[in-house]
Amino acid sequence: MIDGVKILCNTPPSVWTNNPRLSFRSLVDTKTKEALHNNKHANTNGLFLSIIEGQGVTYCNLRGSVHKYYNNGETNATDYKINDFITTTQLLDNNLSVKPENATLRGFEFGVNIELPFDISHIYEAVKAYKKHIFGINEIRGRRNGIRADFQQYKIKIYDKGQQEKGKKSRLMRFEVVVKKMAFVKHLGIKTLADLQNPAVWVELSKILLEVWEDIIFIDTFLNYKQMTNHKQKKYLRFFDTHYWANLNKNVYHKSKKELEKMQSLYGGEINQKQVVRSLLYAKLQTLSGGILPKIGDILTTKKVAEITENLPPLENENWRLFNHSDKELIQVIRNNNILNKENNNIKKKKPKKSCCMNCNKSLKDKKTSAKFCGLRCKNQYNGHKRTLQRQKKRIQEIKALEKLLPKIKKGALWLSITYKDEGAYFSDILHQSEILPPPEEIRKIRAVSVSLSEDMDTPDHLTTIRAKKLIRIIAHLNRLKI
Repeated sequence: MIDGVKILCNTPPSVWTNNPRLSFRSLVDTKTKEALHNNKHANTNGLFLSIIEGQGVTYCNLRGSVHKYYNNGETNATDYKINDFITTTQLLDNNLSVKPENATLRGFEFGVNIELPFDISHIYEAVKAYKKHIFGINEIRGRRNGIRADFQQYKIKIYDKGQQEKGKKSRLMRFEVVVKKMAFVKHLGIKTLADLQNPAVWVELSKILLEVWEDIIFIDTFLNYKQMTNHKQKKYLRFFDTHYWANLNKNVYHKSKKELEKMQSLYGGEINQKQVVRSLLYAKLQTLSGGILPKIGDILTTKKVAEITENLPPLENENWRLFNHSDKELIQVIRNNNILNKENNNIKKKKPKKSCCMNCNKSLKDKKTSAKFCGLRCKNQYNGHKRTLQRQKKRIQEIKALEKLLPKIKKGALWLSITYKDEGAYFSDILHQSEILPPPEEIRKIRAVSVSLSEDMDTPDHLTTIRAKKLIRIIAHLNRLKI
């Protein structure tokens, strides 16, 4: 599970320079053959060692893959269990004089490699966002491989491990969290390399990986789109747009996430890719941590309860007292120093006003007090009229947005996120307007377009149906004239 590390070793520099296993190098002036400074560097089996001179202090730093060091510098695409990690720390002590209890961690990576039953490109397409952050392109040695989301204290990476190792696409997916600042794992008490030898820490890190995967906005391409109502299809189309999730406030984000989860449970296909990956992650983490990981349901339930408890509003006064649920009358309750007792509890409750149907104004005296309509027909008529007004309002907004975009097309500075339907699935691509030259049959597949002046799609304008296709036709026509 543990892979890359950054360590302040607190080892005397002379121990490293006198080590026959290490060969240090430093910068030298090619003319005078004199060393430019006393900093030294060395490589050994996937690790990079450096001796850096500061103001009166010399630092011995180590960074690299302890997983690869365990495999003699050959690979880190294999399973790396807790016993393997403990063996590695012993090797670091014996070979490099790095004492685990003295090695201060400055950052580390933890994750797993799992073999997928489907192509990894499906994961890239389905992952949309995490905590309102959009995933960007992950690069390994200057080449694109997978996706990543960067935060101040950590980052999340999903990529093809087989492609990294052998240069060929595979189904071996690497899912990892990179700790950039140790404050991210401060609650786990991780400070030194020795702390990572604790099996309980591996369990907590496993929980973090599972919780991160659970919180990712993941839209499965195997949803039964044709079974949805028109209203559900439009919602699904909106959810499928990556940039939709980045522009939401916290409350709407969580509400939309719950709506998406409900939609996936109702219209999910035979294969739920997110659950498949979650099961594979749990099984692999169970193996790597020594089989002491709690059940996956317990992990996620504990997380949800913690979130709910954390978001509960504080009590107005600490002097609140419980009341007897079996008693028909409330016993004494203290709230904001106002004592309410049985004598003050005889206030008559106001009867609810008799309401009328929101569609035909018919009296609802024979209905429940919570009823708003006299029947299903009135409810459908009312909601249908409401949806029509919303569509009209949206159409007017899109027409105005399209009119404002037309002068900007000539400047050639637009970026477009194009959502289209192909073979029953939805896809989304970000292109510069100069790259757009689709044939008519491809334009007919377009369902929505988001337009911005930057590739990051900041504050985009959204167009759907006819307006989206019209914009693409205009851009394609201008691009043909330039050829």
